Amino acid sequence: IRVSGASDGESIGSGFLVDQHGTIVTNYHVVEGATTLEISFPDGAPIQADGWLAISPSRDLALIHCVLPKDSRPHLSLQEIPPTKADVVYS
Repeated sequence: IRVSGASDGESIGSGFLVDQHGTIVTNYHVVEGATTLEISFPDGAPIQADGWLAISPSRDLALIHCVLPKDSRPHLSLQEIPPTKADVVYS
């Protein structure tokens, strides 16, 4: 995620796509004070984020949204219930 207009000028941070609708999770400190957000995927051209879905400065989390191109991009699936001790959380 490339951020423009933040208090420190331009910055770059990371995030991940959590659904096929363009929802991206990143850290609040990455996008704090931003006037524009540019999302870059490894396989394509940059996409402008079109808005915030939620922010939590105290938890350092931000949900942002971008309109994805027609071709589907892989995304991480979030579980509805937390894992229990010894559950595999990735594979």
